[in-house]
Amino acid sequence: MKNLNKLFAVIVVVAMLATLAVPAFAAVPSDVDGTEYETAVGRLVALGILTGRPDGTFAPDETITRAEFAAVVVRMLGYDSAAAAAKGQTKFSDVSADYWASGYVNLASSLGIINGRPDGTFGATDPVRYEEAITMIVRALQYEPKAKTLGGYPTGYLAIASQEGIDDGVAGTAGMYAPRGLVAQLVDNSLEVDMMDQTGYGTDTTFEVVEGMTLLNDFLKLDKYEGVIESVDTDDYEL
Repeated sequence: MKNLNKLFAVIVVVAMLATLAVPAFAAVPSDVDGTEYETAVGRLVALGILTGRPDGTFAPDETITRAEFAAVVVRMLGYDSAAAAAKGQTKFSDVSADYWASGYVNLASSLGIINGRPDGTFGATDPVRYEEAITMIVRALQYEPKAKTLGGYPTGYLAIASQEGIDDGVAGTAGMYAPRGLVAQLVDNSLEVDMMDQTGYGTDTTFEVVEGMTLLNDFLKLDKYEGVIESVDTDDYEL
């Protein structure tokens, strides 16, 4: 059954890529094949949100830096091209204009998704902690106003993650560094969460959850398609 499920997943991904002009299909990195991270990493690599290492591995147990996470969040919002245009001088003393992630840092900072340090640095190479990853994802989904009413950082953001299923199946704990595999699970879960949007302004500012408005549909512009597979040769697959 596991092999048949993997075959079905491959068929779905290939069909999605063929019809929706998603970045070219890349095989699931060998070091996540058969692990709890396989589904999430496979989809995010196919969408170009996460990338593997030059040697073809994903390194799911390695930490992810603040600069790398800024890039992940910008890509999941569909702003990769905008980040390229934003590359250059930053307001942070430790992120130079020619730093590989300067555009991602500039854009993530301007969107209010990730902040700098009180001393004016960004901490680009610092590893991201679990609660920091959750906070940035919650901000990307535009739930920050609600998170603030629930206690702010980090409890309010962690509460939103639990309520909206962002942390479903994720073995994360506040205070721990967030490994790449765990980040993949969090980001993958977030793609289909109904987002919050501002519906009032000025003295009547209000925010509401918009059913059906998701990162996958409205930012990455990938609508769900349902189809029927009429036949599959299962001779080589165990049931």
